[in-house]
Amino acid sequence: MLDIDKLLNDIRQYNVGESDYSKHKIQPWSIWEEYKLDPWDADIIKRVLRHKSTDSRESDYEKIIHICLEKIRQIRNENLEEK
Repeated sequence: MLDIDKLLNDIRQYNVGESDYSKHKIQPWSIWEEYKLDPWDADIIKRVLRHKSTDSRESDYEKIIHICLEKIRQIRNENLEEK
């Protein structure tokens, strides 16, 4: 049987996958919570902070640009709807 209490207490001590977030004092989740970020902004923070052996830094920044462009599209659509 899973010991849910132990898992919850240790949740920030490990990560699933190739990322190394758990090695750092401040993790993306902490920033997301503190600043109450929406999913798009949170995704950008996550990609800036991560270091995965499976993805190049160039790829991370290309993804960040893609996310930023989508967020700009959403902002513009919201502005049009408000007019």
